[in-house]
Amino acid sequence: MTQAKLAQAALLVAIVAVSGCESTTPDTNERAASTRQAQAHTSKDLSAKGSEASASVAGALTVGRAQSHIEQGQGAQAILALESIADQVRDQAWRDLYWRALLLTPQGKQMTSADTLSEQQRILQAALGDTLNVFDEARLPKSLRAILEVVKTPIRAALVLPLDGPLEAFGNAFLEGFTTAWYANAEGTSVSFTLYDADTLHEEADFLRLASEFAADRIDLVIGPVSRSKLAIMQGALPRDLGWIALNRLADANTLREGQFAFELSTEDEIEALAKRIRAENASRVLAYYSPASWSMRAVDTLQAVLGPERLIGRVELSDAAKVPEEVGLSLLVDGSQARIRSIRRLLQGDIDTKARRRQDLDAIVMLVDGNLAQTVVPALRFHDAGDVRMFATSRMIREVPEDDYGTLEGTAFFDLPWNLSESEFKRQARSEFGEVAPLTETFRAIGVDCFRLADRFNVLRLMQREGLLDVVQGASGTLHTSGTEIKRQLVWSQVRSSGIEAADAHR
Repeated sequence: MTQAKLAQAALLVAIVAVSGCESTTPDTNERAASTRQAQAHTSKDLSAKGSEASASVAGALTVGRAQSHIEQGQGAQAILALESIADQVRDQAWRDLYWRALLLTPQGKQMTSADTLSEQQRILQAALGDTLNVFDEARLPKSLRAILEVVKTPIRAALVLPLDGPLEAFGNAFLEGFTTAWYANAEGTSVSFTLYDADTLHEEADFLRLASEFAADRIDLVIGPVSRSKLAIMQGALPRDLGWIALNRLADANTLREGQFAFELSTEDEIEALAKRIRAENASRVLAYYSPASWSMRAVDTLQAVLGPERLIGRVELSDAAKVPEEVGLSLLVDGSQARIRSIRRLLQGDIDTKARRRQDLDAIVMLVDGNLAQTVVPALRFHDAGDVRMFATSRMIREVPEDDYGTLEGTAFFDLPWNLSESEFKRQARSEFGEVAPLTETFRAIGVDCFRLADRFNVLRLMQREGLLDVVQGASGTLHTSGTEIKRQLVWSQVRSSGIEAADAHR
């Protein structure tokens, strides 16, 4: 209730009470005094409730203003709004908004982009008492206070990577990214590392032997392996108190213990984010193209699971490049239009000047194919006049298409890694030292850089996990944040232009 309505209610109680006093005898005087006392208590209670209600309404309005500031990229203004109600509201939603706002401020971007914990602590300490009151030491969220107060200790990391075999290129790229970041921060980091070859691990006995080596080498944190099958065996062999960052999806992340995290760059996560974006754009009728490749089949299954059959109205498998134009035409119901034209021609017994038309009920098309197949799919879509339909794709597809052909993909939207969208110093150093690699392999350099950052701040990760707090790192592979036993990644919403690839919106 508003203050005005509460005051009206109190006045109504007083009027009713007074109207019941019909005489001024001692009994009635006593009753009147009692009534006046009750009125006073009632007015006081209603006033208190009114204050609480007004505070609640004011808090909700302030949160709304903060959300509006965040959507407009105004981080400092959002933080000032949130600080004004910090004494009234300090729940998880408030903390999440605070973090989102913080990431938009110059101080927040600088702090969460720091390569080492020492650098992050220095930036945060320097930002306290900022003239904009962006940081208020007395009201710091627990997550920020934890960063300031955590004790930094040496971290001995074990990198368990594929150095021979089918995943060798990914293991080498990861190592190149990790060592590039390590050497750049050698004076400020407390991390040391030892390399172990994951391709020597086949049976449980091999993993148990490796666990003994970890103990002898006094390892604090294991990073790897990449193979899902080896992760499952590794999980059973590791001591309970040993830190672990698994580099792929586990069958059940809930089986991880304190100090253990799953950190992956999976097709499923990218497609889940893509599907949510499609829903946010209110695309209600979506058509997807995919291939028999395992990653593509997982992608289309994930897309359907998130969108639901009511939105994903068709999923078309493309396996033979020579048949793509025909398959695309069938999916766009061009054959039905052609049949109707033939019928009209027979009816009129003559030719008519018209062409077959595609279906007109599509809001979006999602391409879950590789770059080679995309170079056949896209021209087929344009041939059938579907070039005006909103196009979505995977980062894998886009990166496999030659840059000279980006003009054919103009406007296609997808999620990408920050590493791919800008020339960072680490990226230049890695290419200078180790040379160019394939786009998919390049991704593992970004993950290697991020794992160095995670290793350097591993004491913070453990503390945040134990306390249920949110930790945020502006990583090379995305904005990273902890969620229980998982390290989640937020990618950058991007679009293809004829001139190249660019971030589509900076504030999402």
